[in-house]
Amino acid sequence: MNNRIYLFTAPVRSGKTTQLLDWSATRNDVGGFLTPDKDGLRILYDVQKKIVHPFQADEESKEDTVAIGRFCFLKQGFEAGKTLLRNVISNPVPWFIVDEVGKLEIEQGKGFEPELSATIAHYHQEKETGNLLLLIRDSLLNKAIDQYKLQGATILTGKLSIT
Repeated sequence: MNNRIYLFTAPVRSGKTTQLLDWSATRNDVGGFLTPDKDGLRILYDVQKKIVHPFQADEESKEDTVAIGRFCFLKQGFEAGKTLLRNVISNPVPWFIVDEVGKLEIEQGKGFEPELSATIAHYHQEKETGNLLLLIRDSLLNKAIDQYKLQGATILTGKLSIT
């Protein structure tokens, strides 16, 4: 099989996103999105275009939002991520990052769904030559593997170790 799917996993707030920001900063072969904190709120960062999209709603936000746990996210942020997921199928890159596959996707079929499932299915195909890198918190790893049929994926734990 030509495709490679990687699952980068560690506990919540352990630096997964920061490691990927550092790793991708010096590369020109990476697409997808990361969700780092900026000024106390999560943003959605387009890795390839280096564009920032609002993602986490602030207290005054009147826009459409989605609540999960203690967070409230803007639907427009999810739409920006979904657009990137749709686009990678027709415009592949050597590395595509999704930060993150979380409770909304796994337990509720929301968030970046259904585009996330379609992208994963695309990378399962033998003809795909790129690499898909999914960030998944350790407590959701087994659920994600079962739901998205990721049993053959390479699991990276704690420290990022890919070139």
